[in-house]
Amino acid sequence: MEPLEALVRAAQQGDDDAFARLVERFQAFAYATALRWLEQPQLAQDVAQEAFIDAYRCLPALREPRAFPSWLRRIVFKHADRQRRRRQPDALDDVEARRLVAATPGPEGMLEQWQRQQAVRAAIAALAPPYRQITTLFYLRERSYADIAGELDLPLSTVKKRLYMARLQLKERIVTMRPPTPNAAQNDTLTERVRFFLALKRGDLLQVGQSLRRLPALITAETEWGEGSDGWYWPLGNTALGWAAGTGDEPLAALLHEHGAPLDEPDARGQTPLVRAVQMGQAGMARWLLKHGADPNRRTAAGLRPLHLAVIQGRDALIPLLRDSGADAALTDDAGRTPLDWARQKGLPASARALGGDADPTARPGSSAPTDPAWETGLKIVDLLAPLRRGGRNGLFTPLSGIGFDVLVAELARRLAAVDGGRAVQVGLELGDFTTENRMLQWR
Repeated sequence: MEPLEALVRAAQQGDDDAFARLVERFQAFAYATALRWLEQPQLAQDVAQEAFIDAYRCLPALREPRAFPSWLRRIVFKHADRQRRRRQPDALDDVEARRLVAATPGPEGMLEQWQRQQAVRAAIAALAPPYRQITTLFYLRERSYADIAGELDLPLSTVKKRLYMARLQLKERIVTMRPPTPNAAQNDTLTERVRFFLALKRGDLLQVGQSLRRLPALITAETEWGEGSDGWYWPLGNTALGWAAGTGDEPLAALLHEHGAPLDEPDARGQTPLVRAVQMGQAGMARWLLKHGADPNRRTAAGLRPLHLAVIQGRDALIPLLRDSGADAALTDDAGRTPLDWARQKGLPASARALGGDADPTARPGSSAPTDPAWETGLKIVDLLAPLRRGGRNGLFTPLSGIGFDVLVAELARRLAAVDGGRAVQVGLELGDFTTENRMLQWR
């Protein structure tokens, strides 16, 4: 077996094959760790996949290659905890209920699980006191190396050495007591999915094609990372073609189309690739999708159509393209508004003219045209350096948002409600590495 340290260093230097071998070596470990927390095999597989993709991105920051297993374990715990916190109880249909009952262990399975737990505890209890104490703190109480060293008043190197020796003593016993892991085919699937998603982020068409030939089901797989290719927030649940549409990667889209990617299949958010291209302002990609048969009138889960979104997002250059491709400007959204209604409501004369109408600012439902387009907040620093427009959206993208930002937003909301009788909506978007927050404020 290839030494772990050499494998990690090769992966850190950009060797994707080395990272794939790391996935193969540690996928059962990652799955078992996630399964311990989530107790659901499918969720545990998803978490293991997310953890490896996250590990690939953060691997250059790992200073000690020998610490890769414990480092990966912390990443798995992070994703498993996030999965547990965001998981909501859903009503089960009859089929899912029967499947859940069938998967529940019977008396024999429960007895076997109890015996396995007792055997593990007995194996730990049989260790010498110094090894038993550190093993209990690290695995059962989930303390870090640094916490254990501080609690026991030991050097960090001593803690690591004792834990290493304890693992050696437990290895022969624990190997037969591991939690159930996916079969070989599922293991191969996990490795291939990780290869596929990493190739998507790199734009590696050769690897994408190879992965699709080995595992055709990847054509409908959904992305699991929360950061785009350019570093901005990127929503989860995009199909591969949705990713290509949002990033404007026409060669990738062509390759996916050759492998049978459906052009009008909505993703987990109910959005088609054409909708994604319109949202991201990818005119070339939108043209390619329409040329190859994408439906310009397909509704999203929110009831909007590509032409509505072109107006809402201010993509005036896409409006003629969509109309020439058959987009019907008379179709309405769930609220009964046409694209022209949106242009008038937002006060966008260029969009209105492209739709064959004119923008009348007095047509905004429930309000009259403001006499002053700027909103005077009374905060001199805001009014002078960052004036806010009435009826518009004002975005702040900064890695420095914190308490000061929240205090400012709260004061603006208070003044808006108390003085102008308006409403403020604050939306926070979070990057996968928690280093940046993107916030958008909408004033009405």
